[in-house]
Amino acid sequence: MSITQGLKFKKLDLHVHTPASACFVGENVTPEAIVSEAIQKGLAGVAITDHDTGAWVDRVKMAAQGKPLVVFPGMEILVPAGAGGVHVLAILDVDKTTKDLDELTGALKIKNVDGHLISELSLYEVVDQITGKIYNGLAILAHCTGP
Repeated sequence: MSITQGLKFKKLDLHVHTPASACFVGENVTPEAIVSEAIQKGLAGVAITDHDTGAWVDRVKMAAQGKPLVVFPGMEILVPAGAGGVHVLAILDVDKTTKDLDELTGALKIKNVDGHLISELSLYEVVDQITGKIYNGLAILAHCTGP
């Protein structure tokens, strides 16, 4: 494979959960442990993408200060589409914070429906909100929750 001069490859994990997500497995995990594990695995960056919250973003960013790891703030959102919904990752620029993600949650009109947090917006509206002028983020279709 030929590599263009100046091109550098980086290992990233853009779908990292913390104890803020109900599906997280592990006890007594700290932001420092998440940063340490990412560095140990040779990652150059991670996106903290908990379900419907950015609660741990600032904590992990603080734990990564002075270390060789870039932390992107993000969130995983359930969007009504298909049989059971689609999960979309919203990844924002590194200068964004938990507060920005809280504002995005409001903009996406995330509500509790039968015990599940889900956006009231369509898939297209969610992607437009994430990638638009206000948040200028990256929207990634993560996975479906049904057929």
